Amino acid sequence: MRAAVEAFVARKFGPGGTCDPDMPSPWQRTHEVKASVTPYSDEFVACLGEVAQYIHDTYGRFPGTFTTFVLPGFVQAVHLDTEFYEMHYRSGAYVDTHAGHLRRWHSDQSA
Repeated sequence: MRAAVEAFVARKFGPGGTCDPDMPSPWQRTHEVKASVTPYSDEFVACLGEVAQYIHDTYGRFPGTFTTFVLPGFVQAVHLDTEFYEMHYRSGAYVDTHAGHLRRWHSDQSA
């Protein structure tokens, strides 16, 4: 599990990783946003590895609470702040369904 944590951290913070400022993203100021992300400390990575190993040793698998083949789906329902996305993200960060939500579902409450 410690090796899995190290691989995860490398994929997140290493060259070509999710937080690599030189990799594309949906943000308008990609380099600035990604450069502001603080990589995990060595202490945190060691702790994460210990916790993951404990879960694997205790439950015989990781994650320990449910099988990886039956990961539940999650939905986040919100009133999307489209002005925020227009200010900070590139075009296409949300779809027409989001753009028309307040008008379509809450026309009596929207300005």
